[in-house]
Formats: sequence, C-alpha cells, structure tokens
Amino acid sequence: MEIGSPMASLYVLGNPGHYKSHEYVNFPWRPYVSFVKNFWLIKAGHEEEPDTDERLTVRNQNGTFVATSAVDDYVHRPVAYASVTLYEWIQTSTKKARTRKE
Repeated sequence: MEIGSPMASLYVLGNPGHYKSHEYVNFPWRPYVSFVKNFWLIKAGHEEEPDTDERLTVRNQNGTFVATSAVDDYVHRPVAYASVTLYEWIQTSTKKARTRKE
C-alpha cells in the first residue's frame, strides 16, 4: 500500500494523521435514559424491577462510603445551575479530585 508524501511526513514528524477543531467528550447516555425511564415507571405505578445498570464511583469519606454517578452529578446539581440543560452540562462540566488542602 502506498501513502502520499504529506502523510509520510506527518508520520515521520510524529504528528497526528488528522486534525480536529474540537475536543469531543465521551457521553454514556444509557444511564440517563434508564434514570428517566425508571422515573416514569415509578410515577405510573408500575411494580417492575427498575433498571439500575450504571457505573458508580465509591469513595470513603471520614469512614462513610459514598457512591456517586454521572447521573447523580446532573440530577443533584447546585441551584445556580438549575437552568443548565443536560447537553450544556455534558459540554462544560468537568470533574476532578480535590486535594487534602482544599
């Protein structure tokens, strides 16, 4: 297989083979859909087993284990962000661990 000289020079110089104008965020949408689906099933009075297949982060805070998820981060966001849509939340929110000094 042959490649052109521009692609060969990119490879030799260690540059990526493509360029993009934006940084994309990975969005696991299934837990959000499950949350909304379960909400409406409970509201309608269905006695079915809720779908709770989502990833949790478990931390030990002062001897108490706390489980959080990406859905919880959006559902229990501060009042100041109440008008932020899910789409905007995914685009702009970041999560980082705090140091002990903070």
